[in-house]
Amino acid sequence: MADPADRSGFGALLRQHRLAAGLTQAALAERAGLAERTVQDLERGVARPLRETVRRLVAALEPTPEVCVRFEAAISAPRRRATVTPRPQRESVAPVTPGAVVDVRSLRTLAPRPNNLPLQTTPILGRDEEIRAVTILLLRDDVRLVTLTGAGGSGKTRLALHVAADLLDRFEDGAFFVELAPIPRRSVPAAAPLAAVEVLRLPRARIVHPAPLLAALGLLVLVNIARLGEGGWVFRTGRVEPHGALAFLATLAQGHWSPGLLKFAAVVAGLVLVVAVVYARERWTARRALVVTLVVTSLLVVPGVLLQAGLRDSTAQWFYTNDSTYQIEVAGDLVLSGQTPYGHDYRGTGIERFYSRDGSAEPGHKALDHFAYFPGTALTSAGWRLLPAPFDDYRFFVLLATLGLIPAALSFAGPLSVRLAVGAVLAGNPLIVQAAWFGTADAPSLLFLVLAFGLASRSRFVWAAGCLAAAILLKQFALVAIPFFVAMLLTSRGGRQSFGRAAGVFAAVVALGALPFLLAAPGDLWADTIGYGTGDYRIIGYGLASLLVRLDVLHNRNSAYPFGLLALLVWLPITLVLVRSQLRSRQPWVGAAGFAASMFVLLFLGRVFQASYLLWPLTGLGIAAVLAAAQTASGTSTTNVEPRPGSESTEMRPFMRSTSSLLM
Repeated sequence: MADPADRSGFGALLRQHRLAAGLTQAALAERAGLAERTVQDLERGVARPLRETVRRLVAALEPTPEVCVRFEAAISAPRRRATVTPRPQRESVAPVTPGAVVDVRSLRTLAPRPNNLPLQTTPILGRDEEIRAVTILLLRDDVRLVTLTGAGGSGKTRLALHVAADLLDRFEDGAFFVELAPIPRRSVPAAAPLAAVEVLRLPRARIVHPAPLLAALGLLVLVNIARLGEGGWVFRTGRVEPHGALAFLATLAQGHWSPGLLKFAAVVAGLVLVVAVVYARERWTARRALVVTLVVTSLLVVPGVLLQAGLRDSTAQWFYTNDSTYQIEVAGDLVLSGQTPYGHDYRGTGIERFYSRDGSAEPGHKALDHFAYFPGTALTSAGWRLLPAPFDDYRFFVLLATLGLIPAALSFAGPLSVRLAVGAVLAGNPLIVQAAWFGTADAPSLLFLVLAFGLASRSRFVWAAGCLAAAILLKQFALVAIPFFVAMLLTSRGGRQSFGRAAGVFAAVVALGALPFLLAAPGDLWADTIGYGTGDYRIIGYGLASLLVRLDVLHNRNSAYPFGLLALLVWLPITLVLVRSQLRSRQPWVGAAGFAASMFVLLFLGRVFQASYLLWPLTGLGIAAVLAAAQTASGTSTTNVEPRPGSESTEMRPFMRSTSSLLM
């Protein structure tokens, strides 16, 4: 510890330059982010001048290079010396014109070891755990390289500089800051043997502004309270005997579908949001925002699925479900037994008992001759059916995919609160909440669709293509996204170079999922998924076909309807115009909005336009919103809202410290 003479010398220097700057002790302390008592003790020589404290004070004084040299000499002087002698510099200091502006970031760190570390003018907050982890790694004898990875702007360089300055005395050769050019991500492990490399991933920014998220969650709670549980299937089941893991819910609902329980859960979600608002103040941590989003959304989505599954488990398999979910489960069982679900006669499986609502068989229903879903549904159902009852209900898989839309929205860049708000809207809007318990299986395909656009926006084109292929395998509607996804690749940096690999992965995933069924029954696959939906399915909903029925242009809801011709003459030209607009603008949100518009037009022209189908254009609009927010935040008009993949790493070397300052 330094003696009083050393401290008083620094204190006199500090007092001299504080008075020269016309600052009081309180004003200097406020500028430096310190307590006034700290400044007082330093000037009186009763406190030891810590290096971080000196850095803050020097920055607050707006010094010239000569002043920095004097302060550096003051804290670096040999002990037990009452006078302060400036340490000679290796480099000459250019004279500074009075009143000139000095960039404090270019000044040397105040430390006795050789270094060129930039002076940090602000304290580092909330990184104690990461600082401790990096310090431990750097001081290990067997570690020669520590790599900090994380999203651009998450504070990698700031953390590296802080640790380098703190450990400066531990290395005789000093520490040096080197700005590196972007390097491929894969080259980092190759820089040293795996045994000598330690990687620490930094979390994203810890502070978020909650306003967009709170607005979205509050609106979702209010709308869902009004609509939750409405429009459920009306079953005449006879006596309900609660049993199994979810029997308590069947008992609580008194043996029948009870929207009141769901509304009560939504009210609880509102109370959770109220408590969060009270404690939120003006800013939230990222963890708190994520937890509140998941809790509120789960209270809206989960109870309905649990109650339906509990009631179904307490009655018979054809009650408290949907014919689509029921048939997907049967298709999964067929796959497990080595059969194809396409061209299969579903009479005798119990599905024919669903349509009567009382359990009596109706074998004449046209849906019993077709399986209208793409192969991904049968494959995922086959895996899910291996779970024990009642959790083998396919709606639990749909539930997980629904909640998965929240982390999927985080795959985009941009403000965290906006991404969470969009994820909450996608996972908690009334349409998808009802779809989860009602049995409409759109969420799995939507999940992969969101991931496809999110990964593409970050230049992960190959992974994005695989996700788009998975989305198509799970739902035919995802085919509409193909032209907009291709346009996004063509207008992205590096997209053209990755196009071949992305197309190969896309084709491989589609082939892997569809080829077994094509080989087993190619005609049946087409007839069930395309022919049935576009030509034989009963006209339902609010689209053009239903309007023509009401106007008596079509005789009834089973009449022939020229969907293919309308798609060719109306939908295709509109889609081409939207893609052309995307190519001209070179902005990713335009493509997502174009997908939403194209999807809406196609649904309007189809034989079926159910309310649940609106989830698709809504998801497109959500993707467009988060892409636009990312573009606004980054101030760029290109399709890449983040740097190339290789620009996100920071390296620190114990013997010649180097850090990358490649931030967003």
